[in-house]
Amino acid sequence: MFKVNTKSSFIPVVFLIILLICISSDDIAAEKYSVNNIKPELLEDASAVIRKNKRKIETRRFNRIREKRHFIVTILTPAAISQGNLFVNYKSSFSRIKNFEGIIYDRNGKKIRELKRDEFTDRSLYQDFSVYEDSRLVKTEVYVPQMPYTVEYKYIIDHSEFYFNFFMGSP
Repeated sequence: MFKVNTKSSFIPVVFLIILLICISSDDIAAEKYSVNNIKPELLEDASAVIRKNKRKIETRRFNRIREKRHFIVTILTPAAISQGNLFVNYKSSFSRIKNFEGIIYDRNGKKIRELKRDEFTDRSLYQDFSVYEDSRLVKTEVYVPQMPYTVEYKYIIDHSEFYFNFFMGSP
């Protein structure tokens, strides 16, 4: 009678399945941001195409609100390079901004690189102003010489409820 050792054959099978899932998920992500997936009517006379602009508001605690942002734009021409940059204004006494992520993809949707934390600069909105001002600006400027390319940004801003209601309006 033929006997199979299930313990020794189980590990290679699980490893193979995990490997296939990882490889196929990279291929799916690459297809997702490919310029070929943009509808032709959106490309007519366009220098950039916004692929996603998502804003999710969550109530965290009694007086805290979390704003999650996810923004994806494809830059088609040099005239739209500034559309791939990120500028986020906030008030440091009412808001905390965190978890910046930025990824650059080539024309086929393949990841070129992830932006590093030090590529996001946080500075006073009014640098040369002498009176105390807590308005801040987080920015990053991206340039990729090969057009078209896609830039994806994700970040979170935690606001006090006062700031959100007073400055931004009720959700």
